[in-house]
Amino acid sequence: MPAKRVLSVLLVFVATVMFLPQFAHSSPGQTHAPIFINGNNAFTADNGVTGGSGTSSDPYIIENWLITTSGSGIEIDNTNVFFVITNVSIQGMVRPATAILFSNVTNGELTNSMMQGFYVGVSSASSSQITLSEDSYADVYQAVSLQTTTDVLIEKNTQAASAGFSITALNTSNVSIVDNSLNGEMSLGHSASFSITGNQMHGFGAGIHVDSSHEFSISGNQIQGAWGPPGRNCCRAVAIFVSQSDGFEISGNSITGSPNGIWFQTVIDATVQNNVISNSSGLIGFAAHNIAVIDNILENSSISLFGSNISITGNKLHGTRGIDVRSSDGLEISGNEVSDGPLGIRVAISNAHMGFVIEGNTILRNGIGILVQSSQGLDILNNEVSSNGIGISVDSSYPNVESGNITIAQNELSSNGSGVVLNSTFGVLAYHNNFYGNTVQASDYNSTDNAWDNGYPIGGNFWSDYTATDTCSGPNQDVCSGPDGIGDTPYVFNYNRDNYPLMQPYSKVSA
Repeated sequence: MPAKRVLSVLLVFVATVMFLPQFAHSSPGQTHAPIFINGNNAFTADNGVTGGSGTSSDPYIIENWLITTSGSGIEIDNTNVFFVITNVSIQGMVRPATAILFSNVTNGELTNSMMQGFYVGVSSASSSQITLSEDSYADVYQAVSLQTTTDVLIEKNTQAASAGFSITALNTSNVSIVDNSLNGEMSLGHSASFSITGNQMHGFGAGIHVDSSHEFSISGNQIQGAWGPPGRNCCRAVAIFVSQSDGFEISGNSITGSPNGIWFQTVIDATVQNNVISNSSGLIGFAAHNIAVIDNILENSSISLFGSNISITGNKLHGTRGIDVRSSDGLEISGNEVSDGPLGIRVAISNAHMGFVIEGNTILRNGIGILVQSSQGLDILNNEVSSNGIGISVDSSYPNVESGNITIAQNELSSNGSGVVLNSTFGVLAYHNNFYGNTVQASDYNSTDNAWDNGYPIGGNFWSDYTATDTCSGPNQDVCSGPDGIGDTPYVFNYNRDNYPLMQPYSKVSA
């Protein structure tokens, strides 16, 4: 090769090398001054950048630094190139400070880093496409703060004991909070389309609190010990608290050791499903509309709801006040198992404008199995009610509101102190129920227009202590050419009567 050509190639090579970006070289634990980056062009060696070109496949890298500061450790503003902060340790000397600040940032990632001794670990404002993963927060009052930030992944982070908050989010969307171990309250407000999944939360104030938000899910979390620290209000001692929100699902969570399990108020279109709640107040909802409560397990915890169009199905409750619904105008309580508490199912001050049924439940060993108070238009159907103090009780306990227009049918009532008790009711129809060995089979006091049979030939109820014969048929049981399955004389109890008592237990199959 001619000498001039060789010289030209060498000059080009030298010039290229001179203008390549020059980055800092760091080793784990090497100290660095606090880093401030404002704009894409500020990703330089002086600002702790150790590699990369700012593209999605080759992001800028800031790694391995140890930063000790009385202010912020890293602040990045007004950038949209890709960057990764990794294996950085930031030690704070003054609590009212933030370890890492992002403002108007897009495409940032923080991973495998440690923040210690700060008021806030990471703060992100007016930013998007942010990932925080596998980071640790110690002696930090609030691990993560998001404001007006979208498309965020917070994953597999760890927060040591804190009397403050784990994560707060305000005016955010598309935030995923996944598989973190957190200590302290998580609070989200005015946010949408977020998911909180698979997190472990424990310690003072541990819980998830959501306000004025929509279209979100809270699923698969383990929450333990949501006792509020001194000075917090009552709602801070709730494992999951939702208010002024709509279109959400709470599913598959495990809640233990919290005074209040799931609590919501002024909510619409929600599903609460497959949660396990123990030793708390359980599930409480006020002004709740279009709510489905499905297949939850509650141990020493209850379900108490005030609202409309409520469905409570397939739940198992043991050892507390069971299911309590008030002020509802649309209700289904079906397929639940409630046992060993003072009360199985209670419905009060409700009306069937939108449908009203208690059906197919198993109610065992409670003080009262099913209690209906000052409510109208209800069907109580096909329940197994056994070994309760009172099986089914209907009364008009609330002033100026009577219970009436109620059907009690196809229920199995056995070994209760009293099978069915009606007091101050009207228009109650009880038929095709099976009464087995209750100490007092039925009572009916101070009522009007109640009926204990549905006429002939539909008939009335089966009473295990009915001993009359069946040789006749007809509405007056005076056609004595053979039996019809209905006793020839009424079953009489406390000045009431079933005119057409069944000779055999009622069965929907045989019917």
